[in-house]
Amino acid sequence: MIKKIFRVLFPIIGGGIVSLLIMGNMETYNGLNKPPLSPPSIVFPIVWTILYLFIGLAYNKYREDNDNKEKIILYYLQLALNFIWPILFFNLNLYLVALIILLALLILTYILTRTLNSKLFIPYIIWLVIATYLNIGIVILN
Repeated sequence: MIKKIFRVLFPIIGGGIVSLLIMGNMETYNGLNKPPLSPPSIVFPIVWTILYLFIGLAYNKYREDNDNKEKIILYYLQLALNFIWPILFFNLNLYLVALIILLALLILTYILTRTLNSKLFIPYIIWLVIATYLNIGIVILN
């Protein structure tokens, strides 16, 4: 039971830690030229909390029936890239490097969606596409 709770909560806790690390740099983001259709800043923490819950639930469901080490490594790799991206983007202002990480994350998440056979990853992929659009716009406009 503790393992199940950990699997579900780990992405939320990790995302919370990352949000604390980037919190002081949101003013820089707010000052950037952003592409059209950029959502208001309040949307990001709400969406990410929901997505991290879905990510944890999908992984937990997968692990109940499977123990494939390669897929487990892929899962934690995508989570690591997910946690690294905001630090590169918001704290270090490395927008192009962040974009490369985001593209790798998008590909990896697509692979995971198919291999874990979870529809819970679909909103995550949609949000990553939106994030990629925003990141590309910021690279071009700034």
